[in-house]
Amino acid sequence: DGKDPLFGRVDGFQIDPNTSIPCLALWERWQCEALTERVFLLEDTMHILICDDDAVFAARVETLVRDFFALRGLQVECTVCHSGEETLARRDLDLYQVALLDVDLDTMNGISLGKQLRQCSPEICLVYVSAYLEFAPEGYTVNAFRYILKRDLDCQLPRCLDAILHEQDHRAPKTLTIRQNRTETELPYDSIYYLESDLRKINVYGD
Repeated sequence: DGKDPLFGRVDGFQIDPNTSIPCLALWERWQCEALTERVFLLEDTMHILICDDDAVFAARVETLVRDFFALRGLQVECTVCHSGEETLARRDLDLYQVALLDVDLDTMNGISLGKQLRQCSPEICLVYVSAYLEFAPEGYTVNAFRYILKRDLDCQLPRCLDAILHEQDHRAPKTLTIRQNRTETELPYDSIYYLESDLRKINVYGD
């Protein structure tokens, strides 16, 4: 009913226990101290699928991806495949948020591979990495996020990954993590009326 505290504690605050802090002020502080630790909702780890029939180039892509996430303090798991068939044989395709695909694979067109990945994981972000610009228009048929030329990989892939993180951040619902009795609950921002300090805990009032 909005009158009783929903939960008893929000970790990470240093506040005066003798004061009640209006929601806005505490909210702004929480955004600075807690939200900055969450660039976007990753479910803890970003899972990226890489498919290129050139093993040396695939390893280069993987190194760039790992370096990108390590620099930002984010967790990533990379899976490298060298054919469309090897990729589609995996049983965890719904786990991946991003697929970095070559277009001109030996036995399967990368566009066809992208279409089949979409069937397994409709929200997967498809990025094509190819030596040939002429394949770029085909990427639109699978709603590809970006098309990168292999010669531009070092400068364009980090920019692409930044754009993906930005997109995920805007799509992710903003929530406040509440911890009580070793249980975590995510509360949407728009369900919270205000927060109030009470000794060493923070009361949350809302729907």
